[in-house]
Amino acid sequence: MPASLVLQVDRLVVTTTHMNRNRRFFIYGIVENNARNQFFQTTEGSISVEQYFQEKYKLALRYPLLPLVTERQGSTGINFYPLEVLYIEPGQRVENKKLAGRLTEKVIQQTRMLPQEMRNHNIRQLVQANLMNGENQYLNSFGVGIISCFFLIPFPYFTI
Repeated sequence: MPASLVLQVDRLVVTTTHMNRNRRFFIYGIVENNARNQFFQTTEGSISVEQYFQEKYKLALRYPLLPLVTERQGSTGINFYPLEVLYIEPGQRVENKKLAGRLTEKVIQQTRMLPQEMRNHNIRQLVQANLMNGENQYLNSFGVGIISCFFLIPFPYFTI
């Protein structure tokens, strides 16, 4: 993990979003390992962060391959948190420099989708939001409808 990123988030106050009683704490660091590959010991044995969140909180992580935030627990313990379960408290000063090249590349690599995957993802979201069947009262009140096929727009030709 680039040292510049660790310095930017070090000591930021975050709040958990997945617990019944959410906690606030200072970020101790970021590890490059992700929730799927980071294991720790429990009384039952070794478990990944992803499995732990699934079993303990019934939470299937949406982005298990992103880096983990760490919290220092006591003098020797460290807790791992996926980024998606944390909220950065407002009003904190963070240096506004560009992300390091390698980190930017990693974020892009983990969030990009192929066109067909993006199309299927968009259709699933439209169906889940009840926007595909023409029964959405808000869209109907404005005379707006959504179709399930994508348009192919011709490439614009410019003359100079």
